Amino acid sequence: MTADMIQQLGTVTLDADTFEMVELVVSGRIEQAQKRLKTLLELQNDPIMITGALIGNYLDLYRVLQGRRSRRSLADVAKDFGYGGKWSYRLGKTEKTASRFKRHQLEQCLCILQKLDLDLKGSKLDADLLMQKALCELALAGRSSC
Repeated sequence: MTADMIQQLGTVTLDADTFEMVELVVSGRIEQAQKRLKTLLELQNDPIMITGALIGNYLDLYRVLQGRRSRRSLADVAKDFGYGGKWSYRLGKTEKTASRFKRHQLEQCLCILQKLDLDLKGSKLDADLLMQKALCELALAGRSSC
């Protein structure tokens, strides 16, 4: 047993793993994000559930970015959107990631994820390939500066 094997088998929660995947994509480490996706799929996580968790993480980025632009505190964002529990840690980390984006980039990312969700629910194409393609599209959307 290696530390890498333990990490692969030790999925904390789907939300936490997808949060880490988003951070990997945003930081340009797409190969590592793809590996994380592969692990989640090998652990028999439903592709639609993975996509839902990714959408939730990108919505967090959007909410925090918009809150910041409206000069609202993270506490206000948490209250406005009903975050409970340890929201300060989650939104604090999200704020750092969100600072790399412009609004239109996050909107493009959300459109990519919406299309992925629809494709997973209605396409006969392989779910793994659809998800890998979406991660690459997310990486490109995050890099565009138009």
